Formats: sequence, structure tokens, C-alpha cells
Amino acid sequence: MQGLVLEWKRKDKDRAWIAHVAYIDDRYPDPKLIVQWLEAKSLRPVPWIDPNH
Repeated sequence: MQGLVLEWKRKDKDRAWIAHVAYIDDRYPDPKLIVQWLEAKSLRPVPWIDPNH
């Protein structure tokens, strides 16, 4: 799912990066806004599409 990274920080224990992410979970009839902390290794960038083409 596509989402928006709101904030980055390091985990205390192993110093790995985590991201505070917001996204819409639309797998259900009533979509929900989800905001949660996720490990950076579970994220990937959304492919960029040039809006001028």
C-alpha cells in the first residue's frame, strides 16, 4: 500500500531506523486510516511518475 512517511527515528536497541507512516487500508468495505511505526526495512519507495508526460 502507498503511504506517507510522517517521521523517522532510530530504535533504541539496535539503532535501526523506523518510520511513522500513515496509509489508507482499503481492503475492507469501510476504508480506515492507519498510522503506525514500521521498520525501515519493510518500506520501499513508490515509483515516481512524471506528471508532465
